[in-house]
Amino acid sequence: MTWGSMKKVISTGLSTHGAAIPNAAVLAGGVLYTAAAPFKADGTTENRGHNRQAMLTLANLAKTLKAAGGSMADVTQVMRM
Repeated sequence: MTWGSMKKVISTGLSTHGAAIPNAAVLAGGVLYTAAAPFKADGTTENRGHNRQAMLTLANLAKTLKAAGGSMADVTQVMRM
């Protein structure tokens, strides 16, 4: 995958409480900077257990990567807060 070297904001299609998440993913210098959270399609937060939150967060990350032209196979580092 070649992402180039220009800074580009990636439109992920994800939302929080009905509003698009601004600058949720930025591509710069061939590196994608992003964060993921357990937001459901309706914009609300998943709150039914850690396993569901983790699965939804990873699914949202996969959607962001796809929007940027990548996949989970391209991930080299994941940080947990």
